[in-house]
Amino acid sequence: MFGQVMTAKVLIIVLFVLTVASGLAGLYFYYSYINPINVLASKNATLFDVLSRLDYMEYKEYYNNTVYLFKVDNDPQSSSGVIEVYSGDNELLYKIMYRYNESTLTSASIEYPNGTKRSLELDEYRQEFLTSIKLYRKNNLTETLEPGAGVGPVYLPYFLSEELIINWGAITDPRAQQPSTIARVDVVPATVTYMGEEVNGARVVVAAINPLLVASLWGLPQFDMEIVVDNDMVIVSKCRVDMVTQTGKFDLTIEIVNIQFT
Repeated sequence: MFGQVMTAKVLIIVLFVLTVASGLAGLYFYYSYINPINVLASKNATLFDVLSRLDYMEYKEYYNNTVYLFKVDNDPQSSSGVIEVYSGDNELLYKIMYRYNESTLTSASIEYPNGTKRSLELDEYRQEFLTSIKLYRKNNLTETLEPGAGVGPVYLPYFLSEELIINWGAITDPRAQQPSTIARVDVVPATVTYMGEEVNGARVVVAAINPLLVASLWGLPQFDMEIVVDNDMVIVSKCRVDMVTQTGKFDLTIEIVNIQFT
């Protein structure tokens, strides 16, 4: 009888330990997957904050059955950099030289392989630089979406939080209200592919609740992002951008290839 009681006690203790261990493991996996959202919520990162840790980055964009390769060589010490843009057959299409300060892009110019150079209008190029997406009204009438040269894989979530007024902290706070009053923000813990490896991250879908009522053009597309944390930075490892307008359907996919930090 005594042995049976001891066996029962031991079994209860073992089950309790396993339950606690399982709970801790569950919490570990939950927080490791949701960590990108926590990093977004904890930092009101400026452009300088993000680029101060970026040394080099390569990403691809898939658009209309064509692949483009973008190589970003950033120098935090001089707050400047160069973006090279290649076609699918590794032909250099153009280069963009840029400079920035604490909060914004301060200058940009484009150079073509034939040596032609010109300055870029910052009001037109700034959003492309921050998102790696060209989104504009063609002839001021119809919206169009195209691949863009920029730093979107490291800055797109911060840009969207400003344009669509997203409070990332509300996603992980059960007492908070919706993260945005004008956009739907869906977050699912996910295993994502990051530079060829499967890692813990999150899948985030951002779309305006009613695009017609959003003043910003950035309320028109839907953004389906896979995000991870590396070097305490949120990286968009992959992003699919879809937009439907009266003139047709646009879809663009951005995928990180390589990234190096200072």
